[in-house]
Amino acid sequence: MTAGYAGLFKTRHVPSLVVSSVMARMPLGSSVMLIVLLVNAQYGASAAGTATALMTGAMAVCAPMLGKLIDRGRALVALVALGVVQFSCVIGLVVATQSQAPLLMVWGLALLAGVASPPVAGTTRSLWSSTVSDDLVPVAYDLEVLIVDVLYVAGPLIASVLLAICNAGATLGVVYALMAVGCAMLAACAPVRSYATQVRSLRRTEESRSESSLLSHINIVLLLLICASTSAFSGWIETAVPLYYSQIDMASLSGVAISIWSIGSIIGIVAFTHCHPKRMATVKQLVLFTGIYGIACLGLALPLGGHKLVCALFLVGVFVSPGSTLQYRIAGQLAPEGRQGEMFSWVNTAMGVGLALGSYCAGLVADNLGGGLLFLVPVGFVFIALMCAWALCVRAETLAVGRG
Repeated sequence: MTAGYAGLFKTRHVPSLVVSSVMARMPLGSSVMLIVLLVNAQYGASAAGTATALMTGAMAVCAPMLGKLIDRGRALVALVALGVVQFSCVIGLVVATQSQAPLLMVWGLALLAGVASPPVAGTTRSLWSSTVSDDLVPVAYDLEVLIVDVLYVAGPLIASVLLAICNAGATLGVVYALMAVGCAMLAACAPVRSYATQVRSLRRTEESRSESSLLSHINIVLLLLICASTSAFSGWIETAVPLYYSQIDMASLSGVAISIWSIGSIIGIVAFTHCHPKRMATVKQLVLFTGIYGIACLGLALPLGGHKLVCALFLVGVFVSPGSTLQYRIAGQLAPEGRQGEMFSWVNTAMGVGLALGSYCAGLVADNLGGGLLFLVPVGFVFIALMCAWALCVRAETLAVGRG
C-alpha cells in the first residue's frame, strides 16, 4: 500500500478534510498578535495582555467539554454554531474596542470568544482511525502537526499582508470569517457525518459503557503531563526569545527567530514521517525522541550570540516535531472507544496550560537571568516530560506482560 503523505491524500475525503480544517484553523499564529495590536492601540499593553490571556485560557478550559459534544455525535452542530458564535464575538470585540467601550466589555467579549472556540482539532483527530487505513493513521497524525506548524509560519505572514491593506480590526474580521466558513465546510464533510452516526450508534448499544473521567487513568495523566511539560518549554522560549533580543538591541530578529523555529519543526515532521523507527513501540519512540529533544534544547544555553541562536532554534524546531506527533498517536491509542474527541481535547488543554505556564514563568524571571540561564532553566520542563515518558513506557510494558 502506498505510504506517506501521497497515500494519505489519495484516500477518499482526505483532501476536503484537510482544506476545510486548514481554513477552520486560520486564526492560529495570528489571532493573539492581532488582538494585542487591536486592544493595545486603545487601552494599552496590560489590557491587551489580559484580553489574550482570557481568550486563550477560556479555550483551554472549555476544550474537554466541547470534546464531549464530538463523542455524542454533535460535531456538526458544534462546528457550525460555535464558528458563527466565535466570529460574532470577535466582531463584537472589534466594534467595542474601536468605539472605546468599557474595558470590562472588551474583556468579556474576549472571554466569550475563547469559550466559543469550535472543536476543530478534536474533530479531525477523532476521524482518522475511521477514515484512513491503519497504516496511514500515524501519517494523518503527523499531518495534523504539520498543518499547525505551517499555519504558525503562514498565519503571521498573511496577517502582515492584510495589515498593510487594512487595520487590525478588519484583519481579525477576515481571519475569523475564513474560520467560520472552514468550520461549515468541515461539518459538511462525509467523514464528520459518518463519525457522528457511528458514535451515536455506539452510545445506544453500549449504555452501560463506563463514563468515568479520563483523568482517573494513570497512563492518560502521564501523557497529559508530557504534553504540558513540553509545551511549557515552548511557551517559555516564545516569551524569552523576544525579551532576549530586546536586551541585546536586536529586537528585529525576534520574529525571524520564531519563524525559523517553526520552519525547523515543519522539516522535522516531514523527515520523521519517512524516517522513524517503525518497528519500535510508540511509547519507546516517545522516550527516545523526548530525550533527543532535551539534548537539542541544551544547545540554546551555549554562548551563541544573536544570529547563532537562530540556528540553534532551528535545530530545536526540528526535534520538537517527533515528540508532538507521538503524543497524538499515543492519545489515540489510550482513548476509550467513542471518547476520542474528549481525549484529544484534553491533550489540547494540557498543551494550552503548558504554554501559559511557560510564558508566565519566563516573564517573571527574565530580568534576573542572563542569556545562558534564560534558555537553560526551561530545559527542566523537557526532562520532566522525559521522566513521565519513561514512566509511561514502563507501565505500558508491564501491562503488556500482564496481558500475556
